Amino acid sequence: MHKQNEQGILEEILPSTGGPFGGESVVRAFESFLESIVGSEVLTIYKNSYFEDFSELFDHFEEEQRGYNGRRMIIRINSSLVHLFKKINGTELSHALEESPYKGEITFKMYKLYLESSIINSLYKKAIGGITEIIQDVLARQLCADLKYIIMVGGFSESRIIQNALQETFPKCHFLIPDEPEIAVLKGAVYFGHLPNAVSGRFARFTYGVKICRRFRPGEDQESKGIVVDEELLCHDIFFPIVRRGDEIQTGIGYSYKSKTFKQNQQKLCVTLFVTDDREPKYIDDKGCKSLGSLTINLLKDSEKYTEIEQTIIFGETNLIFRAKQCGSNTCVETSIDMLDEANVPDFLNI
Repeated sequence: MHKQNEQGILEEILPSTGGPFGGESVVRAFESFLESIVGSEVLTIYKNSYFEDFSELFDHFEEEQRGYNGRRMIIRINSSLVHLFKKINGTELSHALEESPYKGEITFKMYKLYLESSIINSLYKKAIGGITEIIQDVLARQLCADLKYIIMVGGFSESRIIQNALQETFPKCHFLIPDEPEIAVLKGAVYFGHLPNAVSGRFARFTYGVKICRRFRPGEDQESKGIVVDEELLCHDIFFPIVRRGDEIQTGIGYSYKSKTFKQNQQKLCVTLFVTDDREPKYIDDKGCKSLGSLTINLLKDSEKYTEIEQTIIFGETNLIFRAKQCGSNTCVETSIDMLDEANVPDFLNI
């Protein structure tokens, strides 16, 4: 969520939220629906052996759902699927539909599938429910008490079903939908590239941290996490947050954590940056935690038995710099992590 300040610059006042509720969720629902009609065996063979026809079917469905007007939807079905269904089941697809639970809601004529609005609405149920819940959570916050406008962008924003559902659920909000919302995100990225200061102030969407080893706490730590080092019982695999989800962050500013090696006179040290959606994670192998990248630093001889290391996160516009440095020296290594890459977000979002 953003607001415009007196200088005309956008300020983020709430971190971005989201979930698997875009157009792909409707496509997945359609695939499950199609499987309930023709059966998993037919659909699997169709996908593997008639991939071009399979892709054409789903491309056509995506085109139809964008322009759907709330009435009946017509989907073209290739003859290959009809013949495959008959070959495996020994009956015509049209006859099977007449005997299915969908009788009266689906009609098949001349290689076209006619879907009544009740079927289409069921395909959108999860997406509408998820988007509505997210907006309700945002509007429930005190910061959003005077929120008036919601801007819809992205290809899914073209869907009349989504537009109508949100406008009915949130009648006090004005929904702004730009021309060609599908490319609005791309235009915004280009604009932001030319004017990176157009948005000031951001909030961390996830929690970022490193692995540490500390004294074992009986009754609190898992027994399996206990290790003995230099005759002392320690707990390893602890997730130490450097930046927590919801923390305000600034581009180009370093956020650091200093620690010492837990072994004496180490010559090398491997450090790893982790990410999770949990604001207060405990261990690096908790559900949803993911490794973003590792660095190996060659340590110089130190007068101290335990070498002090500084690990730093620097947020860029679309990337993140992870840096490790031996304190009191120029020994430093770093790596850049692309945060637009879906592989670098917590697992729960890659659904």
